Formats: sequence, C-alpha cells, structure tokens
Amino acid sequence: MPFRYRFLMLACSALGLGAAPAQAALTAGAGKATIDLPASLLPLDDFTTVLDPLSVRVLVLADGGGRAAIAVLDQTSLSAGDIAAMKDAVTRATQTPADNVLIVASHTFSAPHMFLSGKGDEAERSKAYVAEIMQALTTAAQQAARSAAPAMLSFGTATSAVNINRNVEMAEGWWLGASEAGPSDKTLALLRIDGADHRPIATLVNYAVQSSIMDHTGGEGATGKAVSADLAGATARQVEDHLGGVSLFMTGAAGDQVPAYTALHNVYDAAGQPVPVNLGRAGYPLVALQGERLGAAAVRAASHAQAVTGGSVKVVSGQVSLQTQERPRQLTQIRPTRSYAFKVNGKADAPYTILTLGNVAIVGVQVELNAATGAWIKAHSPFARTIVATMVNGAAKYLPDAQGYKDITYQAMNSSYAPGSGEVFAKAIVARLATLAPRKRP
Repeated sequence: MPFRYRFLMLACSALGLGAAPAQAALTAGAGKATIDLPASLLPLDDFTTVLDPLSVRVLVLADGGGRAAIAVLDQTSLSAGDIAAMKDAVTRATQTPADNVLIVASHTFSAPHMFLSGKGDEAERSKAYVAEIMQALTTAAQQAARSAAPAMLSFGTATSAVNINRNVEMAEGWWLGASEAGPSDKTLALLRIDGADHRPIATLVNYAVQSSIMDHTGGEGATGKAVSADLAGATARQVEDHLGGVSLFMTGAAGDQVPAYTALHNVYDAAGQPVPVNLGRAGYPLVALQGERLGAAAVRAASHAQAVTGGSVKVVSGQVSLQTQERPRQLTQIRPTRSYAFKVNGKADAPYTILTLGNVAIVGVQVELNAATGAWIKAHSPFARTIVATMVNGAAKYLPDAQGYKDITYQAMNSSYAPGSGEVFAKAIVARLATLAPRKRP
C-alpha cells in the first residue's frame, strides 16, 4: 500500500473518522425432528391413523449480545405447562434464556393434544406420545445449536389466495363456511436466514390461515380422525424441498381465516342453509395441492427478498389488560343468531412477545386475531417489516375485531374477551413497537 494511503488511514483512525465499530456477527442454526407416532400409540384422542408425520422445527439466532430461539411444533395448541417444559428443554439444548424462547404451535387441527386422557392403556399411550414430542424438541434444538454458523437475513413477501374468510351470512345470522367477500389478508411474509454460501439455513414463513384441511376427518370409522401436519406441514416441506434448510411456519392472524378447500366443510343450499360435506380420506390431496401453492408463494418471496439492516437480536415481553366476557359453557350452545348479549365479567391480561431483528419485528401473541387486526398492526407498525404470529407461547382463543362482534360471529361468541378488546390490544402492540423501532418507518 502506498505510504500516502497508509498515512491517511492512520490519521482518520486517530481522529475517529474511520468506520463505526462493527456489531457482533449474526449466527444462526436450525434443526428438525419427526415426532414418532407408531401404530402402537393409536387410537389416541380419536386419531386412528397417520397421513403424514408431525415434526418439530427449531431456529436459534445470536449476535454476541442477544440470543433467541423459535420452536414450531405440529400441534393444535399448547398449555402453560407444556410451554414451561418446552422452554426449559430448548434452554438446556441451546443456552438461550427461557424468556427469549418462543414456543409456537403450527395450529394443525389434526394432531392429538398433549394431555393425559382416559384410563389404563390410553393414559399410557398419552404419556408415551408426550415423551416423543419432548424428545423430538430436544433433538431439533440440539441440531440447531450444533449447526450455528455466520448468517445474514433478508425479508420478502408474496401474495397467495390459499386462505379465505370463514364467516358466511345466512338468514339466522353468521356461521362457518367460505366467504369470497369477507376480509382476508393474502400477504405471505418470509424471513430468509442464509449462511455464508448464500443458501438458506432456515426460512420463517408467516401467513394468515388455520391448518384445518383435514380437521375432524380422514380416520377409520365414522368418527375417526387422521394425523397430519396439514397445510403448515405441507407448506414447510415444499419450501424445504425447493430452497433447502429448515422452514418454520408461523400462523398469522387467522381467527377468521381457513384454507379455501377443506375435506369437512359447509355448502349452502338455495335457502341459505348450511349442508355439511365430509370428503373423508378422499380430501387428503387438498393438503398437498394447497401446500404446493402456498409453498410456491414462499419460494417467490424468497427469490426477491431484501437484506435486513441494522440492529441486534432482542426479545421483549409484556401484556395488555383487556375486558373479558362470559363464554358459553358448551360449544354446542353457539349457533347463528341475530341477537346476542356479550356480558362483560372482568379483566385479564393478554400476553405478547416481540422479537426484533434489525428493521424486522416479529410480534407473537397467544390470542387468535382476525385477519383485519393483523393487517392493521402491520400497516401501523413503525418497523419497515412486521410479522404478526398467533399461538405463540400459549393459546387464548379468539380476539375478534369490532365487526366480528357486530355481526355476532362464531369467533365473537367463542371469545373470552369483550367487544372492543381487539382494538385496544392492537393499539397497545403498535405503541410498544414504537419504543423498539430503530428509526421511523419510511
């Protein structure tokens, strides 16, 4: 190097004019393990057969100062006890502080619940099933920790019409079905985590839809159900097959969103009355077809993802105090109606966890938000890129928007929260994001 250039560099360094100190490099690791569910554990929770395997996927991110882990399990929902045990397992495997671990249910409706039910043999099968889940979680978390390597982040979006609003108006009131006219968020968001070779270590896919294509069907006998990772699993496998790495599906604001085509569904006759249709096992190809379409959207999002800039790995948690209401004691009491009294009976805290990665914010909540609420949070977030994920660190049923209560939808009647709570919660989330944003959104 010529002397004059060396002199200038030394002078700039002495005067503090050199480049700003670099932040600790980001590292990332990912792992995946199958939940072993042999025929010897069936029937369990009315599940009699397995269509495709359930899995656990874990992503660990660190930057020298901050550390976070996301674990996605193919489960419908997880209890507080489940969450505590799983956080402990991930902490032991990855050295991530428990407060910085996000445990997420993929929200497939086609997985046995993690509870000890029945007596005798069934109780023993339940214990064995829970043990298999915990073993898969530990294995995936250990893989993620061992594979940690320098990484870079990018973020992309695409649109997909796989989801549809499930609130349909009939003469007696609103009920469940498929509404082309209802509000729906068609945006798929993808966070891409690449290694030094520019190949994905992992991808995080976020989309507002329940994984309910095979809900309550597909098994043996009149009431038997089939085990399946359903739409979330099919989408993740599609992304993994095309991009490589581990793909984690995080359900978006899907309280009022279902797959466009499901094996068990309502059609409406000329009089506007629902007629149940059950395709049974014959409906299973709908999982592959819709997973293929949603996976293709994720691949498109990955292909034009833009680099995530600045900031470090940070996790914050909090809660919002909301008014609560009485819920019917039995789901069978919920039916279409034009008149319903929402009775306020107190207050309860609705928890949230926010993971920030530079100019990306991942908002994780327990409550199942309607798509319109999720879209509102994203639109008003001070972060340039915001993901809203539900079923994070627990489950708390539905939190509809104002229109849901006005229409007296299934979600509104089946919610623990009183009218207006959805808007209070959304505004509180955006206010908290404003305290975390690295700079104002363009």
